[in-house]
Amino acid sequence: AEPAGGASREVQVAAAACLRHLGLNPEAASVFGELPESIATIVDVLATGEDHEVVGLVAEGVANAALVSPSARAALANAPGLLEALDGRLINPAPLPSSPPQDNFS
Repeated sequence: AEPAGGASREVQVAAAACLRHLGLNPEAASVFGELPESIATIVDVLATGEDHEVVGLVAEGVANAALVSPSARAALANAPGLLEALDGRLINPAPLPSSPPQDNFS
């Protein structure tokens, strides 16, 4: 089934991974301040995303961009809802993966 945005999970993971890597490049990260609609999408993924891998990659991208670019840091700090979305993730973390079943026949 396709997520609400229309992209397959694989495409969402790839896009989130790309965002994470772009966040490490100061020149690329500085563009965050010029793309309010992209920041709004990031906030939406952080606030409502259900795929923990995608949400984690997006959060890493935000952290990377804020780390390397003062203009990205300023844009992200002023993004409506971003801090609340991050705070919500800290208060309600994703469940840890369950451990595999133990083989009792060893």
